[in-house]
Amino acid sequence: MKQKKGLGSIPQGLEWIKPTTEITTQELPEQILVSPVNIPQKSSQKGLGRGWTRATFIVQEELLEQLKILAHWERVTIKDLVSDALKNYLSNKSINANSDKCKCKNS
Repeated sequence: MKQKKGLGSIPQGLEWIKPTTEITTQELPEQILVSPVNIPQKSSQKGLGRGWTRATFIVQEELLEQLKILAHWERVTIKDLVSDALKNYLSNKSINANSDKCKCKNS
């Protein structure tokens, strides 16, 4: 029996390839399944892990150059250096996250 040519047909010489069947979500590993929690809400979160976002800051050129040099020598990313520096700076501050206005107090 001759097969019909076109979309969905198996090309000559590739008959050994078996057509795939549809995969149900039950057959997929849990990491591949997308849940609403994992879907980025903003374009600034695309391609980033949970809890991360992109932000633009204006910084003095000299400070940026120092960050780049330090990141190179410590073999870490600038993102990690900035994140650690901000965590360290904010760790000794008392910030009320429930208020619309920031009332920062040194501890």
